[in-house]
Amino acid sequence: MDNVNEKRPHSTVTEDDLRELLAAGPDSCLVLLEGRVEVAEVAGDGLTIATRDEVAGRTGAKPDRTRLSELAAELSSEIRLQGA
Repeated sequence: MDNVNEKRPHSTVTEDDLRELLAAGPDSCLVLLEGRVEVAEVAGDGLTIATRDEVAGRTGAKPDRTRLSELAAELSSEIRLQGA
């Protein structure tokens, strides 16, 4: 049986991705790598979707679930518009 808390590969940005990014180090970023959204410690491989600082600037210091959901949808839309 699969572990419910196990992170599954996905190609859209989720609230959990944004929470993970905000909890990560200052140079962290959200990237699309091989069709999967991931938090990376530094920009490098893959398409950078947003940096930790960018997300913090758009959500505020203590973002609520609604703001995280809205931003996740916006970033997922940006991925689709880029054809990734």
